[in-house]
Amino acid sequence: MWNGILAAVISVLQIAAMLMIEKQYREQIKDERVLKKWLLYGTAFLLTCLLNVLLLMQPDYNWLMILNFVAASTVVLIAGVIDFHCHKIPNLILAVGAGCRILFLILSVILYRTEAVTDLVMSLVGCVASLLVMLLISILSRHGIGYGDVKLYACLGLYLGIMDTYYILFYAVFLAALYAAYVLLAKKGDRKTKIPFGPFTYLGFVLVYLFSFM
Repeated sequence: MWNGILAAVISVLQIAAMLMIEKQYREQIKDERVLKKWLLYGTAFLLTCLLNVLLLMQPDYNWLMILNFVAASTVVLIAGVIDFHCHKIPNLILAVGAGCRILFLILSVILYRTEAVTDLVMSLVGCVASLLVMLLISILSRHGIGYGDVKLYACLGLYLGIMDTYYILFYAVFLAALYAAYVLLAKKGDRKTKIPFGPFTYLGFVLVYLFSFM
């Protein structure tokens, strides 16, 4: 019961942070349909709350690992929602997210030392590897994958390491391809129609950790 209440509180705070940042981009939001907008936010809240419930049930997660996960999920949630509306991912969100991860790594080194060295190496390798892979994908796709997505995956690599970030990328590409096929078949766009990748990255994040936690 307490885990559920705490998870709901954390999720409310994450959604509140997302709404505060979204307010800065409200003039750029083209689709003002209220039902669609709040359906998006409601779905994001439910998925985030579910993830947080499962997170708090993990017996081998300490408080620092929980904070790390909540920060990562907040970054990808905000990036996904803003990208959905505005087709851009704010640099400020990624910078704050990376700064939080660096702070957590410093705390980990102070508190856990031996384990923290491995964590630090995995984070740096994950960041660099994710950055290089996404840069290559961006170039090959003729910037269909934008630099905002490249920086988002570098940030996720810093938080999650190589493997989880690549799993997220796999699901995101798969879901984006399904959506692109739907857009073409339903004649709601053509091959030049821009599809934001951030929301699919968020869904990929949710899928990876739902499978991991369950």
